[in-house]
Amino acid sequence: MTDSTSCQPEQVYELEGMLVAQRPGATSTFEEYAAARATLIHINNDAQWNPWVHDDRASEKHSALLVMEQWQRAEPGFRQLTVPEMEEWLDEVGRRSEEKHAAAAIRQEQDKKRYDPEREQARLSLLEQESILSHQHEEMVELQTGRYPSMSEDRRAVKIAELGRATNDRETHITALASIVEDREDVVDKYGRLPRDRREANLLRYRLHRENKVRELRARIPELKDATAKSEDRTERTRLQRELQATESNLETILSVPQLTRDDMCSECAQPASHHGWVSPPYVGPCPAWPVWAERLKHARALLFTATERPKAKRELDQLKPRPIAVLPSGLPIAEVITKLSELQNKHPDAIVKRGRANRWEIWPVDTSQV
Repeated sequence: MTDSTSCQPEQVYELEGMLVAQRPGATSTFEEYAAARATLIHINNDAQWNPWVHDDRASEKHSALLVMEQWQRAEPGFRQLTVPEMEEWLDEVGRRSEEKHAAAAIRQEQDKKRYDPEREQARLSLLEQESILSHQHEEMVELQTGRYPSMSEDRRAVKIAELGRATNDRETHITALASIVEDREDVVDKYGRLPRDRREANLLRYRLHRENKVRELRARIPELKDATAKSEDRTERTRLQRELQATESNLETILSVPQLTRDDMCSECAQPASHHGWVSPPYVGPCPAWPVWAERLKHARALLFTATERPKAKRELDQLKPRPIAVLPSGLPIAEVITKLSELQNKHPDAIVKRGRANRWEIWPVDTSQV
């Protein structure tokens, strides 16, 4: 910061096509103004993808704003928009956005008429087969460059030949699918939406999920650190440390995703297209809409459903089994046994007594005496 007496308010500076000058009483230099402006631009741009930056860099933002307030535009006749003018501009932006969405809705309604289920499935198969082919090419390179040193040369040769035939067959299949699909970006779904429409919606979904997850993880980390520091139980402390490491790693992975655009997204799910592949990591996994993978997921869900239903069915069957009215454990005093039997006789005069497990006496209804 320079002394106010050394400032020259009448001096005009040029910065990125703008003319600026100090306000009366300003104490910051032009270099400080340029740096403050760059800081604000960087924070605002970063916050479009990482909104928590406004909180993390609040002090820097405040200092930059104090400098910015000491400067003004210096073009002849320049003036700031008035509040009514700003509101009018915002209204115009809103109208344009509404018109854009209305036009898209009309287009999608018309495009419903040309929906072709076979072409839609062919497009999804094409995307999946191309992804598998890419994976097979990577496997071929690994085999040819000797990545698996323990593999015998005979076995390597067999694997390379098998993979070569598989890739040739897949390329033929891909050519057939491509002839059905034609322009893959012009294939509409049953709602009349093009792939770019779905990518735009998926980008919004991904951004919201990412922002919520980051805020959740950022709040969880200090809680885990505090709980770890306070824990006196060795086992519990180890568990907390592992959870802390996993949480920090998860946060780092999410934060490492660069700012995405609509074209970066998968058209079928709220994941970046670059996350789809057949090896994890670096990929999250195949798209759940791809036909072969979707069938595998369906089969896996069926197996899980069957596994969870079996215990439930067993519990329901156990509940249907006949049960005794009452059970008298062995080792009770005679007086207590006589008292309990008298009470049961009054309530269930036709009941019978049977020997149960562990020398217990069971009181059963008469119609279950043969069970």
